[in-house]
Amino acid sequence: ELKYEVKFDASCAYDIGDVEQADINKLFGFCPIYTPHHIKSARFGWRYYNDSLEIHAYIYDKGKRFSEKITSVDFGVYNDYVLKETRSEYLFYVNDIEYVYKKNQKGKASLNLQLYPYFGGNTRAPHTMYLYFKKLK
Repeated sequence: ELKYEVKFDASCAYDIGDVEQADINKLFGFCPIYTPHHIKSARFGWRYYNDSLEIHAYIYDKGKRFSEKITSVDFGVYNDYVLKETRSEYLFYVNDIEYVYKKNQKGKASLNLQLYPYFGGNTRAPHTMYLYFKKLK
């Protein structure tokens, strides 16, 4: 289980002017320590798209990528993010909004590697962006 308060600075708005704008950036998450994250992982994702800061569930399950928008958040405001794993599900919480992903690959890792923020996939960040994290208990 990972729990953070996260605030996106206004610097996280960007325009890269092509199809890459729809790519999802990675916020945080985890994968089993001995399994590549492109095979099995769960993360919160984010993107600035259509003038909105969107938060997504971003998952690799048996090597297949899946993402789904959970909600949108405002710049300059701390929001609570919780990511939990059970044997059959990944549970994503943004404040009081819950999103449940039913895993195709059942089981729960005994030891996970934490994954940290990463911009895009093919494109570098167009400028410096500031995100603020506070660990929740």
